[in-house]
Amino acid sequence: MGLTDHIFLVLPRPPSSNERAAVAPVTSKKTGKRKYRIISSDEQKRWMEEAGWQLKIQKMKGLGQIKGPYRIDFLVEPMARKADVWNYEKLTSDLLVAHEIVEDDHLAEGGTIWWDRTGEVKGISVSITAMEREDV
Repeated sequence: MGLTDHIFLVLPRPPSSNERAAVAPVTSKKTGKRKYRIISSDEQKRWMEEAGWQLKIQKMKGLGQIKGPYRIDFLVEPMARKADVWNYEKLTSDLLVAHEIVEDDHLAEGGTIWWDRTGEVKGISVSITAMEREDV
């Protein structure tokens, strides 16, 4: 997988980040401090698997990788019910990191997220653009 300056993807719309199954307490073996970890729901796990396979197929066809800082823009197929458009960003960003499309989501310098009111997007479209260090 080679480096590139721009990536455009269309993936199935992820479940909302509000649909997490549970919050579980975890105790650090090193420090003994108690932390909390979010456990993904079955729906989120299914989406990660389905969308992950779509990314693997695109990677076999030459989908590149963004190194360093980047800008990310999302266009999301609207829900039939009220929903917060921002709840679709996190799981998608986590998927991009897990499949090494981007190095880490903390490198995102900014971006936008919009509902697609045209009806053209089925799922979520993602546009990722590498930023030069001078742009940051």
